[in-house]
Amino acid sequence: MDERLGQSLTKVEMRILPLILAGQSSKDIANELFRSSRTIELHRQHIMRKVGVKMWLN
Repeated sequence: MDERLGQSLTKVEMRILPLILAGQSSKDIANELFRSSRTIELHRQHIMRKVGVKMWLN
């Protein structure tokens, strides 16, 4: 992963990103990290904005 990307993402976002890339749903990530699905959705939006992604492809 690009070092600059690692510096721009928070620790939580860095923890969530590999789970997203592995194809896990927000609900699954939320259950794994003991957070709400809505919180994970917000983290997804922040990650997408920071890395310049418009949409995830499944």
